[in-house]
Amino acid sequence: MNKIFLFIIVHIMFSNKLIWSLVIVCFLFIFSKYLGLFDRKEPFTDKEKEQLAEFNLVYSSNGGYQTDGIGPEIYVNKRVNKWSEPIIKEFIRVQATQNPDVIFDMDMIQLQATQKEAEELINTGMWPWSKRTQDIYTDAISRSTMTKKGSLKSMNDDRTIYSEKSILQMIAFNEIEGLFLLRGSYIDGTSPSAADPYSGRGTYGINSGLISKDDDLIQCNRGKLERLHSLGSDGITGAHVNKVSEVDYNQLPNLIKGFKFIKQPCDPCVALNSPANYTCPFSIEKKGNPSISFAWEQLWGLPASPIPELPPGFPFWMN
Repeated sequence: MNKIFLFIIVHIMFSNKLIWSLVIVCFLFIFSKYLGLFDRKEPFTDKEKEQLAEFNLVYSSNGGYQTDGIGPEIYVNKRVNKWSEPIIKEFIRVQATQNPDVIFDMDMIQLQATQKEAEELINTGMWPWSKRTQDIYTDAISRSTMTKKGSLKSMNDDRTIYSEKSILQMIAFNEIEGLFLLRGSYIDGTSPSAADPYSGRGTYGINSGLISKDDDLIQCNRGKLERLHSLGSDGITGAHVNKVSEVDYNQLPNLIKGFKFIKQPCDPCVALNSPANYTCPFSIEKKGNPSISFAWEQLWGLPASPIPELPPGFPFWMN
């Protein structure tokens, strides 16, 4: 590329059109700077060098050893590295064999599981789950509307991928408490046209979830508890118009029907921190049932309530 550039300059300079030559040379010089023809690279700043130093452990997914530049790479962050280097390398080797299509975030996994748990997975091929967690998982599978496969085969597969804390988090965020943390909860009766909000436009869009409700919404947003005040719809585009304000968590029982703090008032949004902070237990009444979901009982460290027995004939086969 540099030779071509020099050839163009020499050819132009020996032409009779000196003015155009200077213009074109200047243009090519400026343009080449953006194309990187001169191979100039900006040096790393001190801050960038410090950040790069935190990711000096590089492994490939084909056995956990130094990459040859062909296979995908995994960078391990020293700041959250809680496992020893041999365990990390052996974990990646095992997972590359039994779950080659699964991508593992090593930073997150080390926040969710101890090295002792990782050693058991390396030795047995499965994460250690307590009997309580296995019962919670089986109950969740039995109530799932997405799958009706047997819980035993499903559990054996998932135990090769998910640690105990990670599977509890996945189940918990699909329960009513988790849905509140992820999506928020509407305050009934706050719509600007609450008397008959759907007159003339039907209810399918609202009931199906295609259209947002006009009621105010309480939600967690970037670690803060917020209230979206609905101001109705824009008269031209029909888009929802909202006004955002912060909410005092002490007011949650008064704002959300069936909401109750288990201990003292606290900020429920801390459960969305990374790493998660499970110090604010609460319950939300669902269909007259004020009980707490089993997965959240486990995460919050609350006394375990009995899990209902599965109905006769529930599939336990290895499907």
